[in-house]
Amino acid sequence: MLDEPSDASYNPSRAIELIKSAASLTASEANDTTHEVNQAFAYYREALHLLPPDHRLRPYVLETFALRLMSRFQELGGIEDIDDCIKYQREVLTLPPSRQEGPIEDDQESVDAAASSLYLFGDTLILRFERTEDLRDVEEAIESYGNALVLTPDDDPMHCRLLKKLMEALLLRFRELGRKDDIDEAVRRQREIISLSQTEDSDSATGAPAIPLNRMGDILLYRFASFNSINDLIEGIESYRNALSLLPNDSPLRRMFLNDLAKALTLRFEKQGDRKDINEAISCQREAAILPDTDDDDVPSALVSSLSLLGYTTMRGFQRSGRFEELDEATKSYSQAIAHCPDDGPRRLALLKEVTKCLVLRFNARGRAEDLEEAITHQRELVTLSALLEDEESFAWSLYLLGNIYMLRFNKLSAITDLAEAVESYEQALALIPEDSSKRHKVLDNLAGSLMSRYKENEQIEDLNGAIQRQREAIACPSIETAQAPIRPLAFSLHMLGGFLSLRYKRLSKLEDLDEAINNFGQAVVLSDKGDIGRIMFLQNYANSLKERFDLTGQVADNELAIKSYRELVAPHFPRSFGFIRVPDITPEIRASHLFFFAECLESHFLQSGRVQDLDDAISSLRESVALVPQKAAHIGFLGGLLARRYQSTGQSKDLDDAIECQHKALTLDPNDRSLALTNLAVNFNHRYAVTGKASDLDKAIDLSREAIALCHIGHPAYIAALSNLALFLSSRFDRSGRAEDFEETVDIRRQVTTLNAGAADHYEDIANLASSLLRQFQQTGEPKYLDEGVMHLRKALSEVGPGAKRADLLNNLGTTTYSRFHQSGALQDVEEATACFREVTELRPPGHISRPADLTNLATVLYARFRLIRRIDDLRGAIQVAREALSTAPKGHVYRAIYLNNLGSYLDERFQRLDSMNDLEEAITCYRESLSSSDLGHRTQLAVSSNLAVALSTRYGKINQAEDLEEAVDLHRSALILAPPEHPDKALMLSHLAGVLTERFSRTHQIQDQEEALELLHRAVAILLPSHPSLTGTLQDLALAYWNGGDHEQAFSLFEDAVNQPTSNPRDRFTSARFWAITARGAHHPSALSAYMKALELLTLCLTSTPTVDLQHEFQVEIASVSSLAPNGASCAIERGELEKAVEILEQGRALLWSRMRGYRHPLEKLREADPRLADEFETLSSQLQHLAVSSGRSKTIQVGATASTLEHDFDARMAQNRKLSEAFEMTISSIRQLDGFSSFLQAAPFHALQTAAKEGPIILVNIDKWRSDVLILLATSAPILIPLAEGLPEVVRRLSLELVEVDRTARDAERYGVRHRSKRIDMGSILRTLWEKICEPVAVALQKVGCPVGSRIWWCPIGRLSSLPLHAAGIYENGVLVEGFPDLYMSSYTPTLTSLIASRETAVKERSCVRLLGVGQSNSLPEVEREFQAIQHVFPTGVLIKDREEADVDTILHDLHDRPWVHFACHGSLDTMSPFESGFILHKTKCLSLRRIMQAKLPNAELAFLAACHSAAVESKTPDEILSLAAAMQFCGFRSIIGTLWTMDDSDGPVLAEAFYKYMLRNGLENASVVDSAEAVHLATKAMREAKVPLRRWTTFVHLGI
Repeated sequence: MLDEPSDASYNPSRAIELIKSAASLTASEANDTTHEVNQAFAYYREALHLLPPDHRLRPYVLETFALRLMSRFQELGGIEDIDDCIKYQREVLTLPPSRQEGPIEDDQESVDAAASSLYLFGDTLILRFERTEDLRDVEEAIESYGNALVLTPDDDPMHCRLLKKLMEALLLRFRELGRKDDIDEAVRRQREIISLSQTEDSDSATGAPAIPLNRMGDILLYRFASFNSINDLIEGIESYRNALSLLPNDSPLRRMFLNDLAKALTLRFEKQGDRKDINEAISCQREAAILPDTDDDDVPSALVSSLSLLGYTTMRGFQRSGRFEELDEATKSYSQAIAHCPDDGPRRLALLKEVTKCLVLRFNARGRAEDLEEAITHQRELVTLSALLEDEESFAWSLYLLGNIYMLRFNKLSAITDLAEAVESYEQALALIPEDSSKRHKVLDNLAGSLMSRYKENEQIEDLNGAIQRQREAIACPSIETAQAPIRPLAFSLHMLGGFLSLRYKRLSKLEDLDEAINNFGQAVVLSDKGDIGRIMFLQNYANSLKERFDLTGQVADNELAIKSYRELVAPHFPRSFGFIRVPDITPEIRASHLFFFAECLESHFLQSGRVQDLDDAISSLRESVALVPQKAAHIGFLGGLLARRYQSTGQSKDLDDAIECQHKALTLDPNDRSLALTNLAVNFNHRYAVTGKASDLDKAIDLSREAIALCHIGHPAYIAALSNLALFLSSRFDRSGRAEDFEETVDIRRQVTTLNAGAADHYEDIANLASSLLRQFQQTGEPKYLDEGVMHLRKALSEVGPGAKRADLLNNLGTTTYSRFHQSGALQDVEEATACFREVTELRPPGHISRPADLTNLATVLYARFRLIRRIDDLRGAIQVAREALSTAPKGHVYRAIYLNNLGSYLDERFQRLDSMNDLEEAITCYRESLSSSDLGHRTQLAVSSNLAVALSTRYGKINQAEDLEEAVDLHRSALILAPPEHPDKALMLSHLAGVLTERFSRTHQIQDQEEALELLHRAVAILLPSHPSLTGTLQDLALAYWNGGDHEQAFSLFEDAVNQPTSNPRDRFTSARFWAITARGAHHPSALSAYMKALELLTLCLTSTPTVDLQHEFQVEIASVSSLAPNGASCAIERGELEKAVEILEQGRALLWSRMRGYRHPLEKLREADPRLADEFETLSSQLQHLAVSSGRSKTIQVGATASTLEHDFDARMAQNRKLSEAFEMTISSIRQLDGFSSFLQAAPFHALQTAAKEGPIILVNIDKWRSDVLILLATSAPILIPLAEGLPEVVRRLSLELVEVDRTARDAERYGVRHRSKRIDMGSILRTLWEKICEPVAVALQKVGCPVGSRIWWCPIGRLSSLPLHAAGIYENGVLVEGFPDLYMSSYTPTLTSLIASRETAVKERSCVRLLGVGQSNSLPEVEREFQAIQHVFPTGVLIKDREEADVDTILHDLHDRPWVHFACHGSLDTMSPFESGFILHKTKCLSLRRIMQAKLPNAELAFLAACHSAAVESKTPDEILSLAAAMQFCGFRSIIGTLWTMDDSDGPVLAEAFYKYMLRNGLENASVVDSAEAVHLATKAMREAKVPLRRWTTFVHLGI
């Protein structure tokens, strides 16, 4: 409504004038310009404003103005016009109907006027909806039409028009909302229209009655499309037919009506498949296509539509019937439509798409190239039009389809240009199609396929890589469908990618490609169901690839999956069709190949599992395969091979006969390749020989192989196979007959095969076979050259082979050969190489591999051998671990379980010998007994197990003294010897073992015949062994002990000497023999005793040299308990013989063995560099490397993050090999240096005259406590050593004093920590010091005074063994803590670990003094007196002190600062690790340990003084006291010339006092004049001050001085 003006503002007269003016402006088209129209509209608006609501002209003006606005909206589209129009019409509906003259008085006329207004209002609303799509307008229009319809009688012409308007509005609302009520009402209204049209006098000649019927068909089809009610479709067709029947033949509407009926009929045909419908539809379209043109027709458009529909209809008919004439008609119709269609526009685009489809279909059906030519022409035009008319994705799809057609033509004509065009089209399409498009994966699929096709043409790897990349992108597309059965796009894409990767694997031999291919094939199988198209193909390629990888890697899981896939493929009821889709038939040839491969997999599974059922299934499959392709010689030959294999398992003679028959038949079927057939037949005769043992079968196999070789030339595929087989057969005949010429020919043939087959994929097998033959030849002749040749070939082959199955096979052979060479040579490098080989094999063949149990067995064997060589317990543990894993693969009944049990038992038995755990021994015996109980125990295995069980029982007898064990051991050893052939490699060992248990029994029963037999057995054992055999030392030792026990001592000592001088035996075995020699000779007071001790010390050094790290060297010394007593025993023996200088040499040589070699690595090189700079550099480099290797962590408590047991073992293997190589180079360098003038004794054990120089600044007191005798040797600078014999029983005294000292220290610590004041009356520090004085030190003091050693001068203690932990420097008699007499008031004591270390400290002392710089390292957070201690030090030092306390004192920082600070003061806890001494050290921030190992690794050229105010810093490790493994000794080794340390726990409060006194004395002459030589006197005076201050004995006596 307009704004209501006030009465005063109304002016009807003025309004009428304005209305007239507006009418005149719009009266003619000449005046109908924009200006006049706008002016007229302004007049109308003003007039309406001036007319009161009840003015008679107002309805007229509103209606007139509304019509004008509607016209302008239709012309210009201004939304304001249609909005105003509706507003004015809505007001008209509120006013009484009127004319220009005034209100309508007649009721009917008034109703008619109202109906017209409602009609017009509805049209206007629909007009605005078409612009705005506001559904409210449609709602209101429907209401308006409905109201108008109510006001209009049925016979009124407007009534029918209103029905049409209402029906269309209802359809409009249905399209928007989809409400079934709307379309149902629309149908009802259309029925009313039809009814009215039939009653009206319409002109039938014009076809007017037909139009509503045709429209009814449209509406019913619309409802059918929405709700799928077939009745609507049927009624719609009837409506179209009725409409067509009412239409004159010449009606211009006929073509349209025919098209509508054809569409409906085609739709019903698609739904119900009634051929009559499509035939009728085609007839309608044909009639429409030939109708004459009329004046009313848009001729091209109508004809194009008819031809297009005819094409569509005939195409649908073809798709259902397959009748090519319909396809031809469709193609023709579309082509004609295109000919009449304009050159551009969407209709031509659609027609081009359809005709291209038809042409491609017709090509696929008939294969005519001209169809493709035409299709390409149309598709090219389609691409051009798409670029202009469609969006990018549609344009891309047109390019994609063009690529498809090019690919079709390429496949037909093989024109490479078509392939290039296809690739280009696909790539262009891909560039245009969005990432999230549902069609993208199809483009990528086909692009990948076209690249693959191009690769097959030109073999350019870039195309293959591109295909793989594009296929991966296709699979990654989120839109790719996964569940569209029976065709699944994702499954097919995965399968395609698998195929591409498989092809690249064949090209590049990269196993990862095959792995990925298998993974993709497998996913394709998983995504597909048994009813899916493509599953056969997926399964086939999946199974084939799995089989290929199994053949390559031996992974059992691959073979099992392949079997599962082949089993489904060959199943009798595998589906072949899916609905209307027919899968191509599987030909007999294809099925036969599936069965053939299935049988191959089953055979492999049988070889792994031993299940005869696998063989049965394989043979059944091969029989079916042979039935399908009876002329396939390969299938028949394979069947023969399987039958022969089953015969070997079951013993059914018919299988073997059938096998031979099959091979004969194969030979007959394929005469063109007789050589191959002969080769296969020869193999079967060899199989039969293997079972029957008939020499004639083996001879036949050899003859057939020779015939095969004679038939083919050298390049023939069967030539190499026949030669290889001949070598195998000849080797078998050699085993049978021992004919040397057979084996010689075997080796010659294998050498020939290795040469001929060089470069072939299986060449590594030839090398492996040759190496095996050479190994066998060595076993026959004992000539190491054959092993060397085998190793050479294998190493060369390995250098050319990357990771994979080939490498694993070669490594296995190389490991076997080098291990065999180790048995012959005893060389450490051979067992190292074998270990590395077998360890890598186990990594290349992970769990599940068919060969893994054998690989584990080999690895365990070489680890055990290396353990026997270097006694590294981790090697033995590793052997046990892998032996258990091997055993876990062999359940009870397994053919190899007995062997695995025997191996595990051997290793457990050995661990018992090392660790003395009865559990290990009992488990070993259990393993041996279960192994012997096996029903299928082989002769060789039974022999080994019997011998091992006998040894274990003998060992148990030694532990529990059970006579039954000893008797059973004797019986088992005798049985083993009976079983063993004369040439058995362990015959000598078995003889020795029997001799050993007989000796044990003699000790029990004293039956002389046992002793005599033992001696005779040992003589036989020695006679069997070659002079170079590594076991000769052990056997000679056993024989020597037998003579010793028999009383023939001279013969025993002669044999001992022979045993220790076997250079090819293990140094540890030789060392053991030397110890036995020394012990027995000393006990018999034989003159060879001293030689035995000297030899033992020499061999001990050799044992340590061959061990790569100090940890293992220490383990070795701990294991051999007598090592620590060797030097004292030898020295006492020399003293006994009066050779005092030799005694000094022995004590020096036998102490600190771990340090001595380290010290050699740091030997001063100034003189050598002057003589030969090159050798000096070489020595320095090798020394540095060996030192780093020696102190590298072997048993560190901290393991690198991510390190595994495997990587740690690899690291040790590498260090072993590196140590050996560096040691060999080091010894060669030393040998070269010793050739120089003046260097003949370079790094040799120092002779006495060199050691004597240690005493140039004061006497050295060597105290040797030994079970044979105890003595003191005083070493003087210029005279012979002074001997002071000590009292008997001192070893026990020293042991007791050591324990008492520990108790005193513990009691004092308890009192400090817990307030426990208990003190033993019997044990105190005073009694310990008194005993030391009386038993040892007083005689020394007397002797020193006799030789004129001034009171107050310096002396050095060099104690042996446990004595190193006792306070010799403080020995004396004390009363209430006051010294009455003793060493502290006589001499200033220092200690030195060895004479050599003291000499080295003096030689390397800094000559030029510099201002002292001190590093203080502490942990005041755990030791409260540390801050006071540092304050005292800082008070003494004016400058030059750097303190690192608490968090500042971390390990790396301290090691860094030590390089710049010649003096260091540690004020922290010390830590002694008895399990791993090299992890002892100083406890720093966050309990991190500055370990002895890290200190050893440091290089500190400026180091001078180390004050170790830490507990136990000078205490030695108790298990190997002569190694002097203390923190103080480590500091001396690292270059510190003087060290102050503690022998036991120090009192915290003593630190500040002693430090202040010590440093005050050191700096008494100023920083610039401070000398480290004063340190001994400084600590002497500081402790004297503590003594005088009544500090308890335990506290001041702990402090000692080491060094210069």
